[in-house]
Amino acid sequence: MFLLPLLCLAGILYFADRWISHQRALKELPEKKNVVADAPKKDIEYKLRTVEGIVKNNPNSNNNKKNDSFFTVILDPMHGGDDVGNIGYKSAVESNLNLQFAFKLARALRMRGLKVYLTRMEDVNVSLEARFREAEKRNPNLFLSINCSYSDVRSLRGMEIYGFTPAEQKGYSTKTQSSMAVENKVSLAIKEDLDLPYKSALERKFLEFLALPAQIPTLGLFIGYISNAEDVEQLEDMKYVDALTERIAASIEKGLQKKLDTNMYSKIY
Repeated sequence: MFLLPLLCLAGILYFADRWISHQRALKELPEKKNVVADAPKKDIEYKLRTVEGIVKNNPNSNNNKKNDSFFTVILDPMHGGDDVGNIGYKSAVESNLNLQFAFKLARALRMRGLKVYLTRMEDVNVSLEARFREAEKRNPNLFLSINCSYSDVRSLRGMEIYGFTPAEQKGYSTKTQSSMAVENKVSLAIKEDLDLPYKSALERKFLEFLALPAQIPTLGLFIGYISNAEDVEQLEDMKYVDALTERIAASIEKGLQKKLDTNMYSKIY
């Protein structure tokens, strides 16, 4: 009769003693570090905004080192919307290639600390007047029109760069010495770094989409021949375009940073 209560009491005392011993052992253990809290935080490489975005927190960016100048560049991917431009090899569409290239180049320039605007961010037809108004509003250090070349001679290929000249056209202003100096510096930097032909000078043509106010440095960058199979395949290869735009961005920054020597451009073209 008394055996069952005694067994129950003994069991309670046994488990109570085990619990007390366990708590005492826990107190004697060394303090465990919070591994997650002590781990170094992973650096955020970059964070792009929209049209006016500037990358400020990329640890690998030149933006982290002191830069005496802060440049603004407008990228103008030509065509768009119902104006598709040229149709090339395997039905490649110029307006799409231009916009895709502009996005990649904008990113590469922003990674270097430059302020970048695009005249269009989607497949829409923006008038020349609207593009020019954007340029006058921003007054950039460089306005870069992005295009594709086309030729019935399918073997022609490669990148080309042009500046503006009014030629015999009426109502268009000749570029200023200062703007021509910038155009020459940037174009020659691109030609040298990419080892393009005709590196000695900037070829100038009357191209209406480059007819911006005389004081705004303006270049037409023709990124390749849409009529050439090899050029189209390269422009549709995202790894290739990433590498190419990185090099062009570096060249643009280098060209803009060079001190202007307008004496050598005193001749009015």
